[in-house]
Amino acid sequence: MRFAVLLLAVLVGVTAFFLFGDRLGPTVPGEEQVPAVVSPLGMSGDDPAAAPENPVEPAMDLPTVPDEPEESLTSVTEDNSSRVPDGDFGGAELVEFHGNAMLQPVGKTPYPAVRGTIEIAVLNRGKMVPLTVNVNQGRFQVEVPARCRLRIDGGRLEDQTVRFLGFPGPFTLDETADYALIGEPIPVNTLRVFAGTQLVPLAGVTVRIGPDATTARSRGEAMVGDVLVENAASPIELPYLAADHPIWLHVSADGYATTALLVDPRESGVMDAVLWPAAELTVRVTGPNRTNLKALLLHRMEPGPNGAAPSKRHFATFGLNTPGITTDPDATIFALEGLPALPLFLEARGFDKRGRETVLGKTTIELGPNDGKTVELRTENP
Repeated sequence: MRFAVLLLAVLVGVTAFFLFGDRLGPTVPGEEQVPAVVSPLGMSGDDPAAAPENPVEPAMDLPTVPDEPEESLTSVTEDNSSRVPDGDFGGAELVEFHGNAMLQPVGKTPYPAVRGTIEIAVLNRGKMVPLTVNVNQGRFQVEVPARCRLRIDGGRLEDQTVRFLGFPGPFTLDETADYALIGEPIPVNTLRVFAGTQLVPLAGVTVRIGPDATTARSRGEAMVGDVLVENAASPIELPYLAADHPIWLHVSADGYATTALLVDPRESGVMDAVLWPAAELTVRVTGPNRTNLKALLLHRMEPGPNGAAPSKRHFATFGLNTPGITTDPDATIFALEGLPALPLFLEARGFDKRGRETVLGKTTIELGPNDGKTVELRTENP
């Protein structure tokens, strides 16, 4: 039995030697087998010591972050809390906006401005920050955020109000550029606004660009025209108006009737506007010739200086197509507001039997502050 077990063990050992002995390979006494080194990219490494301890992982495809969109005047919030000191931009990286400031009188060669200021707006990260930049001996410089956009809003050079040529809108700052700002003097119109006969300067004044001289309106009708100045105090330096013809300005304040001034932006000057307390009026045009009515004309009778006779000044015309005009069996009704609390002269105009323009009727009425009177204007046969 023992002999059988010993014989079986010898047979198993011989079989194993022939099957696996060639795969084990020879070994040299005292020398360890060193495995092949594989680099992080899967390539065989020539120098095992050069392999990093922590293999570098392959680069990942990261999502692309879009560039921040440029700011525009329609997408920024204006910070008007104060004139922000140079460098107060919330820790942003700052660069210099610098260059030459030149004054170019009409028909003359530009020359360096000795002194002055430049008004700019800094558009950065959704905010618009106004800055006043000083000019000294023809040079200017100010720190602004890197990669910001700027807008040149004008300025004053050597006591002249100027606009800067070549900068019609916002632009991206070139941090390497030395800019040349050429200021062209512009006409300056100063508006003085007074209350009534006491000639007290008014505050809270709004100035609009009006379509014509008409300032009164139908009751409930909104005021029209682009706002030029709002909530200003007299005297008011009007912004530059790029127009080659005279324009109507409508001047108003809360509680006062609007008045109109004809201004030529090409010329400098000082203008006076007198505002009177506002009143309302309902005019009923009646009479046998009412069917020929075409328009209602209003004239204000303003007091003359130093007790002189009042002057009549036309200030409003209302045609039959004016919004808010109504009729009843006996009258054509004009419900008006924004009228000055002054004596008014009213005319009903139309055509006679021969088609000629004529005055169908007229009347006068004196309005007081906040009045809401009704007057009858009777037409007669021509």
